[in-house]
Amino acid sequence: MEILLVNKTKKRTHKKSSYKIIKHAAAKPLHRLKHAKPTKKDEFRKNKKTGHPAYIYSLIGHDYKFLGMTHTPLKGVEYEIVQNPNPKDKQKMIYVLTTPELGNSGQFSKKYSWKWSKSSKNKIKQFLK
Repeated sequence: MEILLVNKTKKRTHKKSSYKIIKHAAAKPLHRLKHAKPTKKDEFRKNKKTGHPAYIYSLIGHDYKFLGMTHTPLKGVEYEIVQNPNPKDKQKMIYVLTTPELGNSGQFSKKYSWKWSKSSKNKIKQFLK
């Protein structure tokens, strides 16, 4: 994106307050993830939008790549049944979405100290893209 600096006053001053930032009309904004390098993550956090926990496996810029989890599946959505990573939960199995999603880091709240079992981790690895 090209940025032009234009002097508001006729005097030649170099103070920041005397300049106005104008975006070039022909400049097209680049997608914010295009140049960001992914960082590996291995954590569980609560998704504030859905209220369900999510498995976060990558950080790209300020966005997380994650797989959603739930106890009750929706019709028409592909899920994989795996062992529940929450040791305090009464239900032993959960449904994990098979398609990764992208969400802003502000969309997630507290971090859980859960871990996948070895068999579940192997099942989940095939969906991480």
